[in-house]
Amino acid sequence: EDSGPPLRRDYIDDRYERSIRQLSLFAGGRDFSDSDIWGDVDGEFTLGIEYAHEVRDGLGFEVGALGSIGTEDGVTGNADVTGAAAELYGGGRYWFKNDRRRWTPYVGGGLAMLLAGVDNDAGGQVADDQDFTIGVYAHGGVQYDLNDTLFLGLDLRTLLGTDLELETVSGDADYWQLGVVLGFRL
Repeated sequence: EDSGPPLRRDYIDDRYERSIRQLSLFAGGRDFSDSDIWGDVDGEFTLGIEYAHEVRDGLGFEVGALGSIGTEDGVTGNADVTGAAAELYGGGRYWFKNDRRRWTPYVGGGLAMLLAGVDNDAGGQVADDQDFTIGVYAHGGVQYDLNDTLFLGLDLRTLLGTDLELETVSGDADYWQLGVVLGFRL
């Protein structure tokens, strides 16, 4: 029985056809929007790790962890103020894949759980407290393939809808974040 000529696939770029599975390391800066809570430490250094997996046609999921810390020395009466946040998140991601270029733009969003706190050695309204909150995140960026395995990227992210109670101050942990990404395709 003749099944016809074999299907030719030599014209399809392997990088375009292959689904994406990647592990990314993030480093950047975060700016919290609520100055009542974050005050002198509203700008924090951020590190993170993320796994992203394409399921079909550019659409996939992502899970990750981020941490940030900011310290200001000698704020009030030579006291130090430290702000920190730990975040776990998960959601959907879409890659705008193409078969001819090394640049791959993407967008993503989902839910994030955040444990945030401030430690002020001088006391005050927010002396030393932490709180847990849930919010909605959205981010986007672009990845540049250095080779088949390694890529660099730039990522812009926001977190919204959070709610914190730190001692006598009510506020939020909403932020904007920008950073660089070093990633590995698996």
